[in-house]
Amino acid sequence: GGSLTVTGSYKHGIVSKDDLTIVSGTLAVTAQNVGLSGKDSVSIAGGDITVTAGTDGIRSDNDEDADAGYVYVEGGTVTIQAGNDGVQAETALEIAGGTVSVTAGGGSGARTYDASESQKGLKAGVSILISGGDVTVDAADDAVHTNGSAAVTGGTLTLSSGDDGVHADEALELAGGSVTVLCSYEGLEATDLTVSGGSHSVTASDDGLNAAGGNDGGAGGFFGADSFGGGSGSLVISGGYTVVDAGGDGLDANGTLTVTGGVTLVSGPTSSGNGAMDYDGSASVTGGVVIALGSAGMAQNFSSAENQGSILLSLGAQSAGTSFALCGEDGTVIASFTPAKAYETAVVTAPGIQTGGTYLAVLGGTVSGADENGYASGGSVSGGATASSVTLTSSLSSQGGFGGMGGMGSAGGFGGGPGGGPGGR
Repeated sequence: GGSLTVTGSYKHGIVSKDDLTIVSGTLAVTAQNVGLSGKDSVSIAGGDITVTAGTDGIRSDNDEDADAGYVYVEGGTVTIQAGNDGVQAETALEIAGGTVSVTAGGGSGARTYDASESQKGLKAGVSILISGGDVTVDAADDAVHTNGSAAVTGGTLTLSSGDDGVHADEALELAGGSVTVLCSYEGLEATDLTVSGGSHSVTASDDGLNAAGGNDGGAGGFFGADSFGGGSGSLVISGGYTVVDAGGDGLDANGTLTVTGGVTLVSGPTSSGNGAMDYDGSASVTGGVVIALGSAGMAQNFSSAENQGSILLSLGAQSAGTSFALCGEDGTVIASFTPAKAYETAVVTAPGIQTGGTYLAVLGGTVSGADENGYASGGSVSGGATASSVTLTSSLSSQGGFGGMGGMGSAGGFGGGPGGGPGGR
């Protein structure tokens, strides 16, 4: 309990060569180097903690014991202003509760990046698990970064990054909670990326959801490249509600894209060199809703569909904020979305799309019962204009001059993909 103010004018603020545990009280630390350092571990159960550090805010750096070198937060209020990493764990970083606010390297708008330094928000060598709490990160480099795997099963994350919102060299799963990436170069990035639950919003100047998309150099080559061990990866969407606003590819898989559930809404690129969906291997859908709106140049449909159909439409130039609704022949809305950016094409799949049915694409209408993103799966649309009518003769349909399943094979030459070479990276 009580109150403690620490000034480390030469080196660190508070140091333990073993475990550092904070249970309660008010703690203010200013340090030339690391604010809170516990070689074996740093554990925070409560208290009001403010750290201003020249290098890392909180650090545990035991690299000789696999059971040490971890940081664990389950309560309290932790505010960190760090010149380098906000929180650095040699092995595992877990946040189960509390309120954590991190500014690293001057924040996402900083342009003084030194490649010899690490300026990430939350960083761990082996794993990151966020199961609770309220986490806010503003980082010059990745907001959340691990050389291993990461999972979000609960809590609320609000992330701003000069590079990636969340980066995991191996696997990243969003199974619950809420992840909002306010700004980033690439939004969510991992070799194997899974969205199975939760509610998420991702804004990226390049790719939104990126599975093993190769080395990226950050915004304009500003940051050191994040790399992946393998040449291919997987993007699996089995649940959750995800909204993507991407300047590059919206959903990007350097291997396979699989959709079995959830709701995924993509406001994709306006440039012809990227697509709202982009995959190198295959893209299959067996359930869930996807509406991916973007440019025409690299547009791709799914390569296979079971239980429901998938339609790729050419819609002409539509301005930002123009609602898109796919309706049944009786006018019932199957799925709708109002994108943040201009678009020319739509990929839409939903359980209500079935072989033999006739479907109408209505643009610019008002959809009854739509949420803040213009999404609805039912109700009706008033006003607007019918841009296209499609009668599904098979589970996959490409209308309006698209060859095959988004390939370059015929009639208009839009996009890459199966039968027409890989889509753009």
